[in-house]
Amino acid sequence: MSDSPTLLRDRIALFVATSLLVGAVSAVVYKVVHKVRSESGDSVRVVDTRSEVNELLRSRVDQPRSADVMETAVVDDDLPLLVREPITLKEARYFFPQAGQGRWFDQSMYFARPPSRTLTHKWPEHPDGSYEIKTNSFGMREDRDPSIVRPGFRILVTGDSHTDGVCPNADSFPNQLETRLQAMWDKGHVEVLNAGVGGYNFYNYAGVLKNYAWLEPHVFVMAVYGGNDFSGTVNLQRLFLHRPPANFRRPPIHKHFMDESEPGGIAPQELTQVGLFSDNPDDVAQVIETTQQFTTHVTRLAEAIGSRVLFVYIPPPFRGQPHLYEREIEIAIEKTGITPDEIAISDRIADDWMKHARGSGVEVLDLRPAFRETQDPLYWQKDSHINIRAHHLIGELLVEKVMRLFKKEDKKEGKKEED
Repeated sequence: MSDSPTLLRDRIALFVATSLLVGAVSAVVYKVVHKVRSESGDSVRVVDTRSEVNELLRSRVDQPRSADVMETAVVDDDLPLLVREPITLKEARYFFPQAGQGRWFDQSMYFARPPSRTLTHKWPEHPDGSYEIKTNSFGMREDRDPSIVRPGFRILVTGDSHTDGVCPNADSFPNQLETRLQAMWDKGHVEVLNAGVGGYNFYNYAGVLKNYAWLEPHVFVMAVYGGNDFSGTVNLQRLFLHRPPANFRRPPIHKHFMDESEPGGIAPQELTQVGLFSDNPDDVAQVIETTQQFTTHVTRLAEAIGSRVLFVYIPPPFRGQPHLYEREIEIAIEKTGITPDEIAISDRIADDWMKHARGSGVEVLDLRPAFRETQDPLYWQKDSHINIRAHHLIGELLVEKVMRLFKKEDKKEGKKEED
């Protein structure tokens, strides 16, 4: 199934040319609850498109399904079809304000980072006071493009801004994994590609694998962030299933913290998701079902190209290191009226999703035990993204998992040769 080096070289050249063209001519103005990666100053900006999203959802409730509906059948008899309908760029921006910003829009990934860009991001918590953000011609957080010839071990990683990294490329956990594997590998070149982008959720993750299937990664790593991936996924699920907007019995939680330092960048993300699920308890079952559907969907996509799948779960701060956030949790409870049980809802969703994944034969790395055992902070104080120490820890923990998957790949290839 592998492309010849010449064909792969042509694909890369075409991809690069198209990326540069679109990046040069795209200058779209968009409205500035989403947290969007900012290219300078703060690492995120709060973008409120809820009124537009609610209007769109209400307008679709009584509409028939699109004739061009995209459905993915699942193997499990207990799960319905995973449904996705085509959406316009305008509609996509309500859910992904970054869509169309220096990169074309498509129906699989929806958006990606601008290609071939290098900029310096000021970050006082970083030891150097700043770090460099660099993308290759595919918009990946890599200094180089993928190898033209498929390497001995290629790993494709996707996730949201925590995978993308509020750090230099070399410190991100995909690149930390690559560094560690290269130091111990004796079977040829190792390549780990960071295709994580801030704002992604399960729908985008599946799109990354579909979009880059031609790279034929040996392993596809999908890193799920428990702070807002579940709410982002259920919001899109409302759109595709023609469900009405969510109902809220309390004011938006993020507004309690917009102009205050405590609990900093945590509130607009982790607590906004808590507010959604506590005010809309039926959505908990909906998102658990949808994450299970994606487990089957992603594994089937991977099987079609000969890849193995590894799911990584990155907990939000209040659940990842609750021992370090006791005061912030007290403030959140006092200001919003949420309960400790409601704050823990991400654990329940994550537990059900990972249990289903393991039952389906998928390798899973749950980072909660390692995070909770670590006494040093694993999140930046300013915006609560995982910090450099966390990236290095994840890179270290991933080595054993991916090596186990590659040994399975070796056995499979050996059996093929025997046959």
